[in-house]
Amino acid sequence: MPRHLTVVYTIHDDALFEDEQQKIFERFRQSACPCSEAEPWTITAVSSDHEIRRLELIEQALEQGDDRTELIARILGQIDIGNAEDLQALQGTPGVLQC
Repeated sequence: MPRHLTVVYTIHDDALFEDEQQKIFERFRQSACPCSEAEPWTITAVSSDHEIRRLELIEQALEQGDDRTELIARILGQIDIGNAEDLQALQGTPGVLQC
């Protein structure tokens, strides 16, 4: 049975990360192609955001009261969720993080 590993990159300089990102996406594309020989590992998912952070915030939102449905919807719709420090950052305009 396979096991899984999740890695989250924090990118401080898009230009300097570009080569590494291309390697990741190329490996992802190769993983999607059926091959005659199975690779020892493959990339099975790629996200352009911090999905572990998103899940963490959803778990926190589930502990909230009546407004948790709206809060979870905001978390799911947030594009730059990796920059959300806490649930308070999602309380303002949908899609815009509060500092």
